[in-house]
Amino acid sequence: MKKNLYKRQRHGLTVRRLLLISGGILLLAVAFFIFKFQSDIMHHPLISAHVAKAEAWVSARKDRIKQEVEKVKQLTSGHQEPPPPIRFEFYTSLPNMRIEPTIEKQQTTTRVSKTKL
Repeated sequence: MKKNLYKRQRHGLTVRRLLLISGGILLLAVAFFIFKFQSDIMHHPLISAHVAKAEAWVSARKDRIKQEVEKVKQLTSGHQEPPPPIRFEFYTSLPNMRIEPTIEKQQTTTRVSKTKL
């Protein structure tokens, strides 16, 4: 069964190949149309407005990409100052915070009860 399917795909046009060929032909036709009538198309008011918007978008996108690349270059370059050393104030201030324990002597009074045994 698999051998028959393989032979059919090998000798005949499959749907995938047919779509690729027709897409290529369509792409070539559109490219030829644009190349042949380029000067007439650019003077059409509807198309020229969309082309101008597309060109503005592409130039803005290029500028944004350049800015992002510059930021990445600055972040990855080794010219930045190293971060300041970490100081743990806890260890230096802890001995100063020591409180001496005070022991208050309570006066204890002993009561002696006079009971008969």
